[in-house]
Amino acid sequence: MKISSGKVDSGNLIDIAARRLDHELWYGIPEFQTEIMMLASLKHQNVVSIVKFCHEDEENIIIYNYEAKGSLEQYLSDPVTLTWTQRLHICLGIARALSYIHYDKQCSFSVIHRDVKSSMILLSDKWEAKLSGFELSTMQPTAKRHISVKHI
Repeated sequence: MKISSGKVDSGNLIDIAARRLDHELWYGIPEFQTEIMMLASLKHQNVVSIVKFCHEDEENIIIYNYEAKGSLEQYLSDPVTLTWTQRLHICLGIARALSYIHYDKQCSFSVIHRDVKSSMILLSDKWEAKLSGFELSTMQPTAKRHISVKHI
């Protein structure tokens, strides 16, 4: 998966990050389609936003809103950049995102993310946490949202 950044004009100029599917890596078409389906269905301030996508012939690209601070992973071992208050704020943001994808009453399904880690938590220019990386996620009907999933 190749990641690039740039700007898109959709009425106003916005910063974007684009991920292009590399057919030689493990990440394939089913995961690409899962991520698009998940992000198109989920709208929350702490979930990364999809802007557009392309799924034609050999071209598979997802365009997201650009999160200026990158991933949480790069800051965890640096005691200076993030204060404990900021770290707590990030934790609460991700807890809100997880609560939303698991238990939102407006949704007819629940999402099991299956890959939550610091590299999947993106940070906006205001240090707001955004959950990303939905390619391994699964959907469950709301009636089954409390059933455990075990993959062997």
